[in-house]
Amino acid sequence: MIKLYRPCVGAVIINQNNQIFLGERCGIKNSWQMPQGGIDLNESPQDAILREIEEEIGTNKIDVIKESANWHSYILPETILENVRQYWGNGVIGQRQKWFLCKFTGRDQDINLQTSHQEFFAYMWADKKTVMHYCINFKQEVYENILSEFGF
Repeated sequence: MIKLYRPCVGAVIINQNNQIFLGERCGIKNSWQMPQGGIDLNESPQDAILREIEEEIGTNKIDVIKESANWHSYILPETILENVRQYWGNGVIGQRQKWFLCKFTGRDQDINLQTSHQEFFAYMWADKKTVMHYCINFKQEVYENILSEFGF
């Protein structure tokens, strides 16, 4: 069987205090992550990240500052793959992501997590140490690499 990675984007969103946005995933208590999501057919990574941010945190008050030099991949645990294979296909083992550093230009009141496909039920602004503390284990290497690349 061919092993595939789902093409995705991820966003390191920073506020005016250089803190990083972390959202707590719906349905998975104590599972925090930065916004991310799949790239649609014929969609550029930059278009995908702007769409994903608006879908996940309910605002488009974002300026893209920088794009990661490389794609970053991780393998999902089998327990998670069991739940997503119906959508992603049987050969998918993880995600391959292009990351973007983005500046949040709005106010906290502009963030609306109650979107049509709600992804997060809580959020916080955090420093790198806190991000790494709350990050789920299988994403830690990607988070460490991308935060370092973006100067955190």
